[in-house]
Amino acid sequence: MALPLVTFLLLGIGWRNAFVVLGLIGVLWAVGWHLWYRDSPAEHPGVSKAELRLINAKEDRQERVTPIAWKEILREPNLWAILVMYFTYGYTGYIYITWFPSYLLEARRLGPLMAGVLSAMPPALALLAKPLGGWWSDRLTARRGLLVGRRVVGMVGFGLGAMAVLPGILVADAYLAVLFLAVADAGAALAHAVCFAVCVDIAQKRAGTISALMLTMGSVGNVVSALAFGGFVQYTGSWTPPFLIAMAANLAGCLLWLKIDPRKQLV
Repeated sequence: MALPLVTFLLLGIGWRNAFVVLGLIGVLWAVGWHLWYRDSPAEHPGVSKAELRLINAKEDRQERVTPIAWKEILREPNLWAILVMYFTYGYTGYIYITWFPSYLLEARRLGPLMAGVLSAMPPALALLAKPLGGWWSDRLTARRGLLVGRRVVGMVGFGLGAMAVLPGILVADAYLAVLFLAVADAGAALAHAVCFAVCVDIAQKRAGTISALMLTMGSVGNVVSALAFGGFVQYTGSWTPPFLIAMAANLAGCLLWLKIDPRKQLV
């Protein structure tokens, strides 16, 4: 909902005041977080004595965590397949947050209000696709095993993310273009939950560490996408080449799932 909200603010109160409103929302969130968050559950008024006893008992039962064997872990091809796969996810997904409204304005000649409203369609469909992908993976895993349950959802999601781009940029109707490109974003999002599931599969107690590495690669993809997409548009004078590169990135992410094996645990 952020893109339509920002559009309405820009049209209603101007870009300077829009920055002020968005900044105030961030301040209010920070204040609420400060009032609610505590470093320890024992300090939080919302945690009951029974919950606190359960937390403490669980912490007492936890095994001593050994240091991470980074040299061994970073030699694992399985890990690098996951990291590069998520880089492609970050690269393509960020396009629909940063450049998609500009694409609708400049390439599809939509008005600012309509572009702002329709730019919410890709993240809206992605929001629906993410839990669907997790549900599908669990069902498939229960029937066909862990490898099929993770790999099929990942490949179908990224594959759909690649295939839907081409009709999205070639179709003449602007509204159909939005629909196809929203499906492309939702396709990759279908595999989002499975990306984190494989981190749990291969790392177990180190799932948080591996997930953090994966998210870092996704953030690198975000940064590269924000810079490269605009650079390709400026260099080529067309919106088609950068979308084709995004399609190739999704295709690469799809093929990388053939190298990801959730049954192989890290050292």
